This record gives sequence, C-alpha cells and structure tokens, in this order.
Amino acid sequence: MRNSRIRSILHSVDDLSPIELTHSNPFLHEKWLSQLEIRPVTAVHWQNPPGWKLDCRINNADDMWFMVAQGRFECTERDGQHHTLCQGDLYLCPRDLPHSIRSLGDRDELIAVHFHATVHGTLPLLRILPLRTIHRALPKGHEVNSELCREHHHQAPGCSAKMTSLILDLLVSMLREGGVETGYPSNDRLQLDPELFIRLEPALHIIEKEMHRSDLRIAEVAQSIRVSEVYLRKLFKRCFQCSPITYLQKRRIEKACQLLKDSDLKVEAIASLCGFSDAPFFYRLFKKHTGATPRRYLETMEV
Repeated sequence: MRNSRIRSILHSVDDLSPIELTHSNPFLHEKWLSQLEIRPVTAVHWQNPPGWKLDCRINNADDMWFMVAQGRFECTERDGQHHTLCQGDLYLCPRDLPHSIRSLGDRDELIAVHFHATVHGTLPLLRILPLRTIHRALPKGHEVNSELCREHHHQAPGCSAKMTSLILDLLVSMLREGGVETGYPSNDRLQLDPELFIRLEPALHIIEKEMHRSDLRIAEVAQSIRVSEVYLRKLFKRCFQCSPITYLQKRRIEKACQLLKDSDLKVEAIASLCGFSDAPFFYRLFKKHTGATPRRYLETMEV
C-alpha cells in the first residue's frame, strides 16, 4: 500500500511532467523512495516578534524545514551564504547541518515542520538524495504546510498518516525541482554507488522484514543474495561502516524505541517482537545504543 502510494505520487504531481531527476541515478531515486519511511514529529505556525532570530544551531534529532507564511526572513547556510526568504519560500534543514534564520520585518510568520525520513529504516534520505536547501514558491507549498499544522494541532484519528502523505508530497516536489545538492559536503555524504546499493538492497529488505525472528542469522541473509558471509561483511562495511550483525542489532533497537513510544506493550513483549529471546541481553544492548534503560528512555520521551 505504501509503495503504491509513493509510485502514484511520483507520476501525478501537478505541473511536473515530464519528470526529470537531474542528479545521479533516477532508478536509484525510485528505489530509495519505494523503501522510504517518514515519521512526522511536529508542524507549528509561529508568529515571530520584531527582531526574532534563531542563532546558528545543529539539529541532530530530526530533519526539518521552515516555510515563510508571511513577511521576509534571512537564512544563513554552513558556507556563510545569506539568502532572503519571501512568502511561500521554503528552507530545508537536514539533520546535523548548522543553520540560522532571522526575521527581517515586524509581523513575520514561519511554519516549522520536523520529521524523520529514512530509507530501509536507517539511511537518512537527505544524505542520499540531491535536494536543494532553498526552494522558491513550491507548488501548493503554503497549502500543504498549513494543512500539516492543522493536522498536528487537532491530533484527529489518522493525523500521522495524513501528515506522512503531505510531507512525502513536498519531498517529491523538491526532488523533481532538481538542482544543487543539500548542504552536506561531498566527503560527508553517504556515497552509495548504484552497483553496491542494488547488490545490498535485497539484504536490507530481508533484515527489515525478518528482524522480528530471534533465529535470523547473517548466513541466511548472505545466502539470500547469493554471496558469502565474508563478502556481505565487506558490503556492510563499505555502506554502513559496521558489520551486518551490528546493523541488525541497531535496527532492532530502533524498532524497540519506536514501539516503546507508540504502544502500551510491556518491555519484555517489545523485546520479543524485535527478535530478542534473551531479555537481559536486550536490556544491555538497549542501554548501549541509547544510554538509558527502556523505562528511562520512555520517561524521557514523555517529558
């Protein structure tokens, strides 16, 4: 269902035909989008006082964008370049990149949208897709952002699904707009060559689908893509700078974190659903990856 929704958006956004993906490999773009997971966080409409500014900061929790709802703002990117933003303009701020923004008028308004966008649960989308940081008057940008704010404010049934669809619409519009890459320097981006990704993608899919199984073995994953365990370790090292088992454990803990936040299940049940048959081992690994016990992690999320 999710993949068919993404494919329909790729072929139906108004006023964007014929489609031109101007950077890298269009086939890879569609592969990444077909495995994309979006999790909305917040969408808030701010009325800023005169002289308001957000000093240079690094947001390492999620991705976000600002959209100018009214007035004029100035943003500064990591290379020191300044850009004036007018009503309808959007400033994309990938996680881990420094950014700042300030009001230029007396009655300026911003919409700030925070979200997670990952491919195969762990690859940050904005590190592998060539999206601009500055977007001028995206089609339906104001309408979509206003609806995001309404959905987040009212928290009606289905709001998360609706926000996910709206965020996806704008991300695809940004991709089709093409242009320069995001502000990540070339040596800081995830350099996935097409052959490597196409070779590794079935293994990532199997891990996502089967990580709930406590008996899932890396040998099984390697066999599924017809390579040896040694070669599979080399592929993971090149792509993720870790071994396949470390990647699997990381994805299981990330899944556990999500279930802790989104369900009322007991910790032991969550551990089992994430592929851990040994509860003490789950507790140790969870603390290693998050710095807290599951219960303490949940308390922190609720603050």
